[in-house]
Amino acid sequence: MTEPPITWRRGLEWPKNIIPFALPAYCPELNSIERLWLYWRTHHLSNQSHRDYRALMDALQVAHDATTPAIVKSVCRTNWLRPIS
Repeated sequence: MTEPPITWRRGLEWPKNIIPFALPAYCPELNSIERLWLYWRTHHLSNQSHRDYRALMDALQVAHDATTPAIVKSVCRTNWLRPIS
């Protein structure tokens, strides 16, 4: 990355327990929600054709309801991001 976001350059003071880091402008492999969308597309929404918007939304609701916290933890886990203890 060439330079930090504008809010960092303006002298924003972060609390001591927060360590900010910048992501590239577009980097889906570092964005956990992109991993969850990929999981839904491959496990719940692939090889389907929806007749209208409502049918698509119903399919998304089924995918959402079938996704447990354990699945979210597994799919969104990263090697580079760990909680601070």
